[in-house]
Amino acid sequence: MEKEEKVAAEAAAAEARRRLVIGVGFWVQGFRLFPWLGVNFFLKDGMGVAASSLQILQASANLPMVAKPLLGLLSDAVPIRGHRRLPYVAIGALLQAVSWLAISLWPAISLPVLTIFLLLSNFGASICEVANDAIVAEAGKQVTSSSGSSQLQSFAWMFGSSAGALGNLLGGVALSYFSPKIMFLFFAILLVIQFFTTVAIPESSLRLPKAATNLSALTSIRKQVKELSCALCMPEMFWSIIWFTLSYTVIPFLLGTMFFY
Repeated sequence: MEKEEKVAAEAAAAEARRRLVIGVGFWVQGFRLFPWLGVNFFLKDGMGVAASSLQILQASANLPMVAKPLLGLLSDAVPIRGHRRLPYVAIGALLQAVSWLAISLWPAISLPVLTIFLLLSNFGASICEVANDAIVAEAGKQVTSSSGSSQLQSFAWMFGSSAGALGNLLGGVALSYFSPKIMFLFFAILLVIQFFTTVAIPESSLRLPKAATNLSALTSIRKQVKELSCALCMPEMFWSIIWFTLSYTVIPFLLGTMFFY
């Protein structure tokens, strides 16, 4: 009886840690809308960037998000100190923190340097999103019922969506009282908190499924590329991806232009 209670307590502790990591990860990434609203005003009012330049910068800054599938393969195939999720979350949070700290504290930052730091920030964000999504997927496998798995996914999206809405609302209020650089500094502090929270939690305590350790990184990547190719050849996957791809590519990306309008 005591053994069963101990097992149940350890399982509950692992579930609490997973929800903490997932909640913090999705909330901080959802709150990214807060500093990005400040970026638009900083470029327009602080640096005098034209609408066309703002449009190009926004589009180019989102390029790291295109590499998310490759980052997923990398994190699966190349563990860091035997772990494949939390180290990548920590690295992504650190890259973002460094980027936003540099933007907020740089005395007279130029447009090329600002673009580099925004690219680095989005690169870190893409790493975090890939690792956080993988944690949700793998933690869902540990749940015996399908309802429990869907609850975990809903929990993650609830935190991300609520943070996005809050970031937009607070961003508009903050711009009335503070400079954009103060907003960047505030978000950098949140990322530092996320970094130390992630580092303080051992990945083994999350009880995620362990990957095969007898495969080399190259062999693992080849195996996953083969599995991905087989999945993409399935009609229900192939046509869905084609539809999503076309729906995004045929619609012009006009956020910068609409912001000026």
